[in-house]
Amino acid sequence: MHNESALEQNKYMQLQLEGDQLRFIASTGSGPAQSIHASVSRIRNALEQGKLTGARVEDAINQVEDLIMPILRSLPASTELRVSGLELVEIFHMLSATDNTVVPIASVESLFNQLADHAGGSPIAWHQAASPAHVALGLVVLREVMHHGGFGSVSLMIDTE
Repeated sequence: MHNESALEQNKYMQLQLEGDQLRFIASTGSGPAQSIHASVSRIRNALEQGKLTGARVEDAINQVEDLIMPILRSLPASTELRVSGLELVEIFHMLSATDNTVVPIASVESLFNQLADHAGGSPIAWHQAASPAHVALGLVVLREVMHHGGFGSVSLMIDTE
């Protein structure tokens, strides 16, 4: 029984966004981790061209869903989501003041709603130092992975090496 809980502790999905590459790494707790890469260059380009609008965000959501759904179905189920990569770490820090915090999906949804309200035309909706266009892709990816992957919270991937 103790071994099962130790295996469960090492079972997680890591979500990494670096440049135009989205990477999913699934650790099953035993055996090698599975890894899948996908390009997000088309989605990034669409979000970064001109003004960020509600239509662009909605289109990005649809494209991200089309991209991640087959990936999430192909990887083993995980109970824990961890993020890494500069963009997702920056978003994580918008959600939490410390690296050791587990952030609930409600906090991610709240930040996403700020972004959506800003894109919808509200001049006071965005309360962050980073520009909304800079974090839009990462925030959309994080929100959709949490929603469709069934993750109730997210934490920061801490390198132990």
